[in-house]
Amino acid sequence: MRPHRIGTLLLIATAGLALPPAGVSAAAKPSCSAQKKALKQAKGDRKAGARKRYIACVEKALGAQVKSQLTDQRLVGRRGDGQYVDWLFCRSGKYRLETTGNGGRGISSGTRWVVTQAKGSATQWTAVIRETTNLRASGLSIGVARKGAQYSVGIDRGGDVTLPGPVTRTRDAAGCAAL
Repeated sequence: MRPHRIGTLLLIATAGLALPPAGVSAAAKPSCSAQKKALKQAKGDRKAGARKRYIACVEKALGAQVKSQLTDQRLVGRRGDGQYVDWLFCRSGKYRLETTGNGGRGISSGTRWVVTQAKGSATQWTAVIRETTNLRASGLSIGVARKGAQYSVGIDRGGDVTLPGPVTRTRDAAGCAAL
C-alpha cells in the first residue's frame, strides 16, 4: 500500500469518531470573542457601538443556553405572588402555560417562544420569555430565573423577574408531543 492511501484510510477511520451520536446536534457554542476583541480595540466614539454589539452577542449566547435548558421541560410550582403554575416549553416552539390562583385558572398557549433579555451566567441567570424578540409587542411576557439547581418563575417587569417563586423542572417530551 502506498503512503498516501494509509493517510486517507486513517482520515476516513478517524472521521467517524468525531461525529456526534445520532440525534445530538454538533452546533458550536456561540462565541463573542470577535466582538470582545473589537471592543478592546475601539477608540473614541466607536467604543459605545462596539460595547453594544458585544453585550448583544453575550445576551444572545446566554439566551441560547437558557432556551436549551428549558426546551421540552415542564416547570411546576408557585410564583412569589402565590399563583400556581404548570408551564411547558417545547422544542417545536409550542408552549402551554397554565396559571391558577384567586382569579381562577388561565391557560395560554402558542406556537413560538423566544428567550430575551437574558442576564447572568449559564447557572445563574434571569430571562424573559416572549413570543417575539420585539420588546414592545404585546402577548406572552413571563420571567424565568435560575440560581444553581433551583429554577423559579415570576412576572416580567421591564426585563426584571419580580415575585419569583421556586418551581420543579422536569423533562416532558411526551407532553410536548401531545400539544
